[in-house]
Amino acid sequence: MMKLLAVDLDGTCLDHEDILRPSVLAALQKAADAGVTVAVSTGRNLLGIPAALRESGVVRWCITSNGAAIFDLEAGRAVEERSIPLETAAELLSRIRAMGFPTSVTVGKDVVDCDDAVYNIRHTFFHDYAESLFAPDLAAYVRARGEDPAKVHVLYLRKLDGTPVHAMLKEVPGITFTGHVKGHTEIVARGVDKGAALLRLCARLGIRPEEAAAIGDSENDLTMLRAASLSVAMGNAPGSIRRAARFTTSDCDHDGVPEAVQMLLNL
Repeated sequence: MMKLLAVDLDGTCLDHEDILRPSVLAALQKAADAGVTVAVSTGRNLLGIPAALRESGVVRWCITSNGAAIFDLEAGRAVEERSIPLETAAELLSRIRAMGFPTSVTVGKDVVDCDDAVYNIRHTFFHDYAESLFAPDLAAYVRARGEDPAKVHVLYLRKLDGTPVHAMLKEVPGITFTGHVKGHTEIVARGVDKGAALLRLCARLGIRPEEAAAIGDSENDLTMLRAASLSVAMGNAPGSIRRAARFTTSDCDHDGVPEAVQMLLNL
């Protein structure tokens, strides 16, 4: 029996136009009405989660920055944070900046961009980043703020090749990273991932992994899908993700999440 449902956002609850469809929110409400604890599990920061979802009352728990933090929306605070040490993050940000790659950093509830193009994309294409920030020198920003960052995000816009970034990251102790040299790279503290965070949330709530379900579509969802006994891959997920999941549903543009929720409730 499903007692906890963890859902990814991009490519899962959100369609390819970054929209949270009413049918998805209604499906999550249906799960909650059936007594299931619904949690968001995302690479985004807390304020990148659509306000309609954060304020719906359907979701209380949010796993953010690929597992670096767990927020309790009811309490209005993070109950757990596993961040990158400040000086490690600042040094990484300095080195990546010298390489010329657009970068963002997540600190607390905030996401901060250092590149005009990224900032403009975030505020025009994505609908949930009205509160994102901008700082031209992220290393200086995090040092001045004095908080350990949850995540560093490198984006390979303008056909940039991230191979040098990946080569550098392999030599840095205390971190782990996911992504592709032709797309983007997400850097978090070593041992941080969505699956580990999901298991810690289960332990906090007294829920066994066999009673947990997860729905996702991409590489950063892989550990979460493996951690949950009831795992569902979106139809838009690559083959490696679909093979790792127990079930596959429709894609994010064709009510994949409502279909998955109904199936999980019927098990």
